[in-house]
Amino acid sequence: MRRILTFPIPFAHDKDGGRYANTWGTLIVKTPDGKWVNWSIARVMRVDGKRMVGLIVPSQHIGQIWTMQIIHIVEEPSPYTSLPGSAGVSCVSGIPIPANADEADYIGTLAGEPVPVVKAISLDLDVPATAEIVIEGHVSIERDCQEGPYGEYGGYLGEGSSAQPTFHVETITHRDDPIWPMSITGRPTDESHTLWAMGPKGGCADLSA
Repeated sequence: MRRILTFPIPFAHDKDGGRYANTWGTLIVKTPDGKWVNWSIARVMRVDGKRMVGLIVPSQHIGQIWTMQIIHIVEEPSPYTSLPGSAGVSCVSGIPIPANADEADYIGTLAGEPVPVVKAISLDLDVPATAEIVIEGHVSIERDCQEGPYGEYGGYLGEGSSAQPTFHVETITHRDDPIWPMSITGRPTDESHTLWAMGPKGGCADLSA
Protein backbone atom coordinates (compact mmCIF):
# COMPACT_ATOMS: atom_id res chain seq x y z
CA MET A 1 0.00 0.00 0.00
CA ARG A 2 1.27 3.44 -0.85
CA ARG A 3 1.55 5.44 2.36
CA ILE A 4 0.04 8.85 2.73
CA LEU A 5 3.52 10.22 3.55
CA THR A 6 4.49 9.78 -0.09
CA PHE A 7 2.05 12.47 -1.21
CA PRO A 8 3.39 16.07 -1.12
CA ILE A 9 0.80 17.56 1.24
CA PRO A 10 1.79 21.15 2.14
CA PHE A 11 1.14 23.17 5.25
CA ALA A 12 -2.01 25.20 4.65
CA HIS A 13 -0.93 27.82 7.21
CA ASP A 14 2.51 28.14 8.76
CA LYS A 15 1.25 27.69 12.34
CA ASP A 16 -1.09 24.76 11.73
CA GLY A 17 -0.63 21.70 13.93
CA GLY A 18 0.28 19.58 10.92
CA ARG A 19 -0.21 18.99 7.21
CA TYR A 20 -3.91 18.78 6.35
CA ALA A 21 -4.60 15.97 3.92
CA ASN A 22 -8.27 16.90 3.64
CA THR A 23 -9.61 20.42 3.34
CA TRP A 24 -11.59 20.13 0.11
CA GLY A 25 -12.12 16.40 -0.38
CA THR A 26 -15.29 14.51 0.47
CA LEU A 27 -15.61 12.15 3.44
CA ILE A 28 -18.07 9.29 2.90
CA VAL A 29 -19.54 7.47 5.91
CA LYS A 30 -22.75 5.55 6.54
CA THR A 31 -24.99 4.66 9.46
CA PRO A 32 -24.74 1.18 11.01
CA ASP A 33 -28.03 0.15 9.36
CA GLY A 34 -26.83 1.40 5.97
CA LYS A 35 -29.89 3.61 5.44
CA TRP A 36 -28.01 6.91 5.36
CA VAL A 37 -24.80 7.49 3.43
CA ASN A 38 -23.39 10.94 4.09
CA TRP A 39 -20.96 12.90 1.94
CA SER A 40 -19.37 15.82 3.77
CA ILE A 41 -16.25 17.93 4.07
CA ALA A 42 -14.28 18.04 7.30
CA ARG A 43 -10.67 18.92 7.95
CA VAL A 44 -8.37 15.92 8.40
CA MET A 45 -4.72 16.22 9.47
CA ARG A 46 -2.01 13.76 8.48
CA VAL A 47 -0.33 12.10 11.49
CA ASP A 48 2.01 9.59 9.84
CA GLY A 49 2.03 7.11 6.97
CA LYS A 50 -0.95 5.12 8.26
CA ARG A 51 -2.93 7.59 10.36
CA MET A 52 -4.84 10.82 10.00
CA VAL A 53 -6.95 12.67 12.58
CA GLY A 54 -10.11 14.60 11.78
CA LEU A 55 -12.32 17.17 13.43
CA ILE A 56 -15.63 15.42 14.17
CA VAL A 57 -18.25 17.80 15.59
CA PRO A 58 -21.22 16.05 17.29
CA SER A 59 -23.81 18.43 15.79
CA GLN A 60 -22.63 17.86 12.22
CA HIS A 61 -23.79 14.92 10.12
CA ILE A 62 -20.45 13.09 10.27
CA GLY A 63 -20.48 13.50 14.06
CA GLN A 64 -24.03 12.16 14.30
CA ILE A 65 -23.10 9.04 12.33
CA TRP A 66 -19.89 8.57 14.34
CA THR A 67 -21.97 8.66 17.54
CA MET A 68 -24.39 6.07 16.11
CA GLN A 69 -21.45 3.80 15.38
CA ILE A 70 -20.31 3.97 18.99
CA ILE A 71 -23.79 3.27 20.35
CA HIS A 72 -24.68 0.38 18.05
CA ILE A 73 -21.45 -1.45 17.24
CA VAL A 74 -18.85 -0.44 19.77
CA GLU A 75 -16.46 -3.19 18.73
CA GLU A 76 -16.14 -1.98 15.12
CA PRO A 77 -14.86 1.46 14.09
CA SER A 78 -16.73 3.37 11.37
CA PRO A 79 -15.68 2.75 7.76
CA TYR A 80 -14.89 5.87 5.76
CA THR A 81 -13.43 7.03 2.49
CA SER A 82 -11.79 10.37 1.81
CA LEU A 83 -11.52 11.45 -1.79
CA PRO A 84 -10.18 14.65 -3.30
CA GLY A 85 -11.80 14.92 -6.72
CA SER A 86 -14.75 16.41 -8.57
CA ALA A 87 -15.53 20.08 -7.93
CA GLY A 88 -19.27 19.35 -8.07
CA VAL A 89 -19.00 16.60 -5.47
CA SER A 90 -17.00 18.84 -3.14
CA CYS A 91 -19.44 21.70 -3.65
CA VAL A 92 -22.46 19.70 -2.56
CA SER A 93 -20.52 17.94 0.22
CA GLY A 94 -19.93 21.33 1.81
CA ILE A 95 -23.48 22.67 1.86
CA PRO A 96 -26.06 22.00 4.59
CA ILE A 97 -28.65 19.73 2.99
CA PRO A 98 -30.97 17.95 5.46
CA ALA A 99 -29.92 14.94 7.53
CA ASN A 100 -30.69 11.56 5.95
CA ALA A 101 -30.69 13.12 2.48
CA ASP A 102 -28.40 11.63 -0.14
CA GLU A 103 -25.83 14.04 -1.56
CA ALA A 104 -25.39 11.83 -4.64
CA ASP A 105 -29.10 12.15 -5.43
CA TYR A 106 -28.92 15.90 -4.86
CA ILE A 107 -26.01 16.24 -7.30
CA GLY A 108 -27.76 14.03 -9.84
CA THR A 109 -30.90 16.14 -9.66
CA LEU A 110 -28.95 19.34 -10.29
CA ALA A 111 -26.80 17.84 -13.03
CA GLY A 112 -29.68 16.03 -14.73
CA GLU A 113 -27.91 12.66 -14.65
CA PRO A 114 -26.72 10.19 -12.00
CA VAL A 115 -23.33 10.57 -10.38
CA PRO A 116 -21.08 7.81 -11.75
CA VAL A 117 -19.79 5.72 -8.83
CA VAL A 118 -17.60 2.67 -8.32
CA LYS A 119 -17.20 0.30 -5.38
CA ALA A 120 -14.46 1.05 -2.90
CA ILE A 121 -11.68 -1.53 -2.86
CA SER A 122 -11.93 -2.67 0.77
CA LEU A 123 -15.22 -1.25 2.07
CA ASP A 124 -18.93 -1.54 1.31
CA LEU A 125 -19.12 2.05 0.11
CA ASP A 126 -19.64 3.61 -3.32
CA VAL A 127 -17.27 6.41 -4.32
CA PRO A 128 -17.48 8.87 -7.23
CA ALA A 129 -15.74 7.54 -10.31
CA THR A 130 -14.26 11.01 -10.87
CA ALA A 131 -12.15 10.87 -7.69
CA GLU A 132 -8.45 11.62 -8.10
CA ILE A 133 -7.52 9.75 -4.91
CA VAL A 134 -9.51 7.40 -2.68
CA ILE A 135 -8.33 6.78 0.88
CA GLU A 136 -10.15 3.96 2.69
CA GLY A 137 -10.07 2.92 6.32
CA HIS A 138 -11.84 3.06 9.68
CA VAL A 139 -12.38 5.83 12.20
CA SER A 140 -11.63 4.95 15.82
CA ILE A 141 -14.50 4.92 18.32
CA GLU A 142 -12.57 7.08 20.77
CA ARG A 143 -11.13 10.58 20.62
CA ASP A 144 -7.61 9.24 20.83
CA CYS A 145 -5.40 11.61 18.84
CA GLN A 146 -4.59 15.33 19.02
CA GLU A 147 -5.77 17.47 16.11
CA GLY A 148 -5.05 21.13 15.36
CA PRO A 149 -4.69 23.99 15.60
CA TYR A 150 -5.80 25.03 12.11
CA GLY A 151 -6.34 28.39 10.45
CA GLU A 152 -10.13 28.37 10.10
CA TYR A 153 -12.66 30.14 7.86
CA GLY A 154 -12.90 33.18 10.13
CA GLY A 155 -9.31 34.07 9.32
CA TYR A 156 -7.94 33.17 12.75
CA LEU A 157 -5.77 30.32 14.04
CA GLY A 158 -7.48 28.27 16.74
CA GLU A 159 -5.81 27.91 20.11
CA GLY A 160 -4.15 24.60 20.85
CA SER A 161 -5.36 21.18 19.80
CA SER A 162 -8.17 18.83 20.82
CA ALA A 163 -8.62 15.07 21.05
CA GLN A 164 -10.35 13.71 17.96
CA PRO A 165 -10.90 10.27 16.41
CA THR A 166 -8.07 8.65 14.46
CA PHE A 167 -8.63 7.89 10.78
CA HIS A 168 -6.73 4.63 10.22
CA VAL A 169 -5.60 4.45 6.59
CA GLU A 170 -5.89 0.96 5.11
CA THR A 171 -6.10 1.34 1.33
CA ILE A 172 -5.15 4.13 -1.09
CA THR A 173 -5.96 4.13 -4.80
CA HIS A 174 -5.37 7.00 -7.22
CA ARG A 175 -5.09 8.08 -10.80
CA ASP A 176 -1.73 8.54 -12.49
CA ASP A 177 -0.28 11.91 -11.42
CA PRO A 178 -3.31 12.69 -9.23
CA ILE A 179 -4.39 16.24 -8.43
CA TRP A 180 -4.79 16.87 -4.69
CA PRO A 181 -7.09 19.89 -4.34
CA MET A 182 -7.05 22.04 -1.21
CA SER A 183 -9.01 24.92 0.26
CA ILE A 184 -6.75 27.34 2.13
CA THR A 185 -9.18 29.00 4.51
CA GLY A 186 -8.48 32.54 5.61
CA ARG A 187 -9.97 35.97 6.00
CA PRO A 188 -13.22 36.45 4.09
CA THR A 189 -13.81 36.07 1.25
CA ASP A 190 -12.34 32.79 0.03
CA GLU A 191 -13.77 29.63 -1.55
CA SER A 192 -14.95 28.24 1.78
CA HIS A 193 -17.28 31.24 2.21
CA THR A 194 -18.58 31.21 -1.36
CA LEU A 195 -19.18 27.45 -1.11
CA TRP A 196 -21.37 27.86 1.96
CA ALA A 197 -23.42 30.46 0.06
CA MET A 198 -24.44 27.76 -2.42
CA GLY A 199 -27.08 26.26 -0.17
CA PRO A 200 -30.05 24.08 -1.16
CA LYS A 201 -31.93 27.07 -2.61
CA GLY A 202 -29.05 28.34 -4.68
CA GLY A 203 -27.43 25.07 -5.72
CA CYS A 204 -24.29 24.81 -7.83
CA ALA A 205 -24.61 26.21 -11.30
CA ASP A 206 -21.95 24.07 -13.00
CA LEU A 207 -21.29 20.63 -11.51
CA SER A 208 -19.02 19.59 -14.36
CA ALA A 209 -16.29 22.15 -13.60
